[in-house]
Amino acid sequence: MLDHNRKTDRGGTGEAPPATLDPTGLVTVAEAARALRLSQRYVRRLITAGHMPVVRFGRSVRIARGEVERLVREGSGFSNIATGSRNNQMLG
Repeated sequence: MLDHNRKTDRGGTGEAPPATLDPTGLVTVAEAARALRLSQRYVRRLITAGHMPVVRFGRSVRIARGEVERLVREGSGFSNIATGSRNNQMLG
């Protein structure tokens, strides 16, 4: 998504704009991580564990904006993914 108001390195700050979700419905791993305030590595672990469905375009991975919003709303108990422990699995 192009941000025509973003300053460039030609006299601007070159800083990235604040994280926002793409209104088209698909976001990158980096965008999802920023929105969830998680690391990209943790988001990739969620994807690998099957907790976050994705769309793949070759090697590119995109996540449905609705999935990110669902995780924000519902929260999660994915502590077993971060630690790799099977003892911390969610009950229920």
